[in-house]
Amino acid sequence: MKFNFKKWITVLSISCFLATGLFSQTLTQDDLIKTADELIEADLNGNGNEAYVNQIGIKNTVSIVQDQQGTSSENLVKVLQVGKRNLAAVKQSGMLNQTVVLQNGNRNEYTLNLEGSENTFVIKQEGRRNVINQNLTNTSNTYIELIQQGNDNEITHTQDGLTEQNIIVRQVGDNMSVQVIQSNN
Repeated sequence: MKFNFKKWITVLSISCFLATGLFSQTLTQDDLIKTADELIEADLNGNGNEAYVNQIGIKNTVSIVQDQQGTSSENLVKVLQVGKRNLAAVKQSGMLNQTVVLQNGNRNEYTLNLEGSENTFVIKQEGRRNVINQNLTNTSNTYIELIQQGNDNEITHTQDGLTEQNIIVRQVGDNMSVQVIQSNN
């Protein structure tokens, strides 16, 4: 019996392609946070960017930068990280941005740098090393919800601008720490 190398490679390639299609996951709105009045609008009114990131596995890291071009732009970020070394860094500028980050477990860390107004952020970290660092400048009419369920928790939130700032912080257990600094510059 003669071994046909080309045929074997073709069969292997097709098998890998089918396995990738069967086991890959598509991020849907249902995979992300719901509750707190369904949190984030599903559709944007402007012509901004939308980023959906679904990371399940070992060494998760995501970095997203969204800058607006024009006054009718709205940006949307939805990140789901399940397991191990989560890290989500978001940088946005402009108005009417929406961000949802859900980190289920292990070494969670979330960072936001934002300049702009009328933005909505909902961040939920469920377990392990939890850290939230936010720095917002030139803000007004902002809604922020930060939730940490357990373990080493820490929230540092710095915000410039005091008009209609709504911030909800919920920490359930372990070594909690919250620092909220607001100024009107």
